[in-house]
Amino acid sequence: MLFDKYIDLAENYEFEDFCDLMFNDLKQRDNLTWNEVRDIINSLYGVNYTASCYKSKYQRRRVYNDVVSDEHEDTIDERLLEIAKAKVKLSDERIQLNALVRKLAREETLKEIANDVAQRMNSVKQLRYSCNKTADNSTIGLLLIGDWHYGITIDNMFNKYDPSIVKERVSKLLDKVVSVCYKDHITEVHVTNLGDMIAGDIHLPLRINSRVDVITQVLEVSEIIAEFLDELSAHVKVSYCGTLDNHSRIDPNKANSIELESLARITDWYLRSRLPNVTFTAPEVCDICEVNLLGYDIAFVHGHKDKQSTMIGSINNFTQKHYDLICSAHMHHFSANEECGTFMIANGSLMGTDSHAYDLRLHSKPSQTFIEITRENVVDCIRKIDVD
Repeated sequence: MLFDKYIDLAENYEFEDFCDLMFNDLKQRDNLTWNEVRDIINSLYGVNYTASCYKSKYQRRRVYNDVVSDEHEDTIDERLLEIAKAKVKLSDERIQLNALVRKLAREETLKEIANDVAQRMNSVKQLRYSCNKTADNSTIGLLLIGDWHYGITIDNMFNKYDPSIVKERVSKLLDKVVSVCYKDHITEVHVTNLGDMIAGDIHLPLRINSRVDVITQVLEVSEIIAEFLDELSAHVKVSYCGTLDNHSRIDPNKANSIELESLARITDWYLRSRLPNVTFTAPEVCDICEVNLLGYDIAFVHGHKDKQSTMIGSINNFTQKHYDLICSAHMHHFSANEECGTFMIANGSLMGTDSHAYDLRLHSKPSQTFIEITRENVVDCIRKIDVD
C-alpha cells in the first residue's frame, strides 16, 4: 500500500510532529498530493481529516514559522545593535579617559616644572621679606597689575619698551606704591594680577615683535612679579590673586583653546613656591577671581570676554551676585564707571602704546592702578600710577 513505506517512520513521531515532517520534507521529496498526504496520515494515526484540513494546517504552520523566523531575526538585529552601541560607548569613554589622563599628566608636568624652577631660584636668591607691622584694618590698598606683555619690543614716537624697560617701570611702580602706603598709613595691600603679563604668540605680529620665546617670557616675568611682591612685603602685609587671560593661552587658535591650558597657571604655581610669606586669596588663578576686602565683595576679570559698556550687568547676572567693585584690564587704558551700586575700574597697561594702538591712532601712557578701600567706601581713592 501507499503508506507502507511510512509505517516505520511514523512509529518514532507523534501525530503533530509527523504532520510537520510530512508537510516540510516528505510531501515535496516524494511529490505527494494533498489527497495522498490525507490517506497516509489518516491510515497511520486512525484519524479522519480531509485533504483541505491538512492543507490549511500546513499553511497556518508556514505563516507561524515565518513570523517566528522574522522575530528571531529582529531580535538578533537588536542584540547586534546594542552590542555595536556598547562598543561605541566604550570607545568614547576610552577616548575621554585618555584625554583626561593626558591633560592631568600635562598639568602635573607643568606644575612640576614651575615648582622645580622656583626651588632652583630659591637656592640662588631667597625671597623672605615679611612686614612686621600690625594691620589697622581701617584702610586696605588694592593694587591692580596687568597687561605687561613681557617679551614684546616697541619703538615708536610715543613709547619704547623691551624686557629691560619692564624692570625699570616695575621698580618705579614699587617706589610709588610704597610712598603712597607710608603717606596714607596703609599697612595692607592686596595685589591682583589681571593677566596678559606675557606677549605670548597668539598673533603673528607678536611673534615678530617678541624678543624672547614664550617659555622664557613666563619664567622671567614670574620672577619679576615674585621679586616685586617680596619687596613690597617688606613694607606692608601682602596678599595676592590672579586671573586667566587671552595672551597666555597655549593654542594660538582661540576656537581650539582650552581655558585650563594657560601659561598664566605656571606663573601662579611659580609664585606659590617662591613666596612663602605672601597670602594667596584664591585657590588658583581663575577666569573670575573673587575676594572680600573690609566687607566689600570684589570681582576681578581680565576683560577679554566682556564689553566695557556692559561689564557690570553681564558679570553680576552671570554669577548671580552683586559686586561692590569689578576690576578689569585688556583695554590698555584707565577708566572708571559706576552703575547700580557697582564700581567698575579698568586698569592701564605697563606696556603703553604699542604698534596696534599706534595704527589705530590711539595713545595712552603706561600706568597701573592703586585703589584705597576704607570701611566707609569701597573706592575711597583711586590713583592712576604712571610709570614712564
